[in-house]
Amino acid sequence: SYGSKLAFVAAGQSIYTTDRTGTNGYGSGDYTTIDGTSFSSPYAAGVAALLLSVNPSLSAAQVESIMQTTCRDIGTAGFDTLTGWGMLNAEAAVRAAQPLPCLGDLTGDRVVNGSDLGNLLASWGTSQNDLNGDGVVNGSDLGSLLASWGTCP
Repeated sequence: SYGSKLAFVAAGQSIYTTDRTGTNGYGSGDYTTIDGTSFSSPYAAGVAALLLSVNPSLSAAQVESIMQTTCRDIGTAGFDTLTGWGMLNAEAAVRAAQPLPCLGDLTGDRVVNGSDLGNLLASWGTSQNDLNGDGVVNGSDLGSLLASWGTCP
């Protein structure tokens, strides 16, 4: 595919995939290497699924935007009608989709609450759970935790 509506391209050449066994398949084994756009579409869908797995709050438009902005440019610099924004880059897209950490969420439940406060107080005077990076849990970290109290964005 090509044209002004092409967003990006995805791997579609030398794709190692499962195959029907025996004469019903492309080869004699359970796996084969094959080419074609039929293989690039599931690759793109898989990357979109990965983005949603690391950040379920993303909208469809945000997923599409991340996939486009993290492409590896392979054609004419910038957008072009043969490669869109470039080759889909799964690793870069997943990194970009990860939500920003919520300062004070020490339990990883996306809420800053009493559980986090308990963890912070239990590590008072140590470097564990140091929120501001100064090497010790103290009143400054307590202030940061209280300032982020509630549900993480």
